[in-house]
Amino acid sequence: MTSEYVSGLIPNLVRDENAYPLRNRNNVIQRLSTTERLFIPSTIALWNNLPDEVRESDTMLSFKSRITPVVEKMPPYFEIGHRKLIIVHVRLRYFYSNLNYYLFRVNLTADPSCACGNPCKRAFHFFFECPIYNMCRLEMENTMIIISIPISLILLLNGSNTLTREENSHIFFNVQRFISK
Repeated sequence: MTSEYVSGLIPNLVRDENAYPLRNRNNVIQRLSTTERLFIPSTIALWNNLPDEVRESDTMLSFKSRITPVVEKMPPYFEIGHRKLIIVHVRLRYFYSNLNYYLFRVNLTADPSCACGNPCKRAFHFFFECPIYNMCRLEMENTMIIISIPISLILLLNGSNTLTREENSHIFFNVQRFISK
């Protein structure tokens, strides 16, 4: 039901390229690539994970009504802060940021190391180890003493189901302030 310019981007079904009666014959062919988090490849992965009865819906309305319970709602604290900082936060969450290690993974930089001398500048190093950011880190940690659970990378990037909306918003606000500094 999509426009031609969108449907033309979608690869064939498995059954169209394979004569064998495979159990995944109704799946869209998913090519492995370094761009798996981009729109089309990630959408194909989501589509292939849907049950057949949802994929075979007759109308858009029935498809939407069947998929609504399947789609997880984004927590409201994911939208806390300024747009540019939210984007950087999301990129850190999906390990697709401008930190040297992630740029090195996609061949955009020749060296994954940090300016501090650490051989690998990734999110954990950025938030917890890098001496360049000690003052900012100390300030962030001091503002988060009200949080009742240990601070981890997962907590800083995703929040926690065990915390209230206000506590998660507090975490996200402070993480984005750390990022901006």
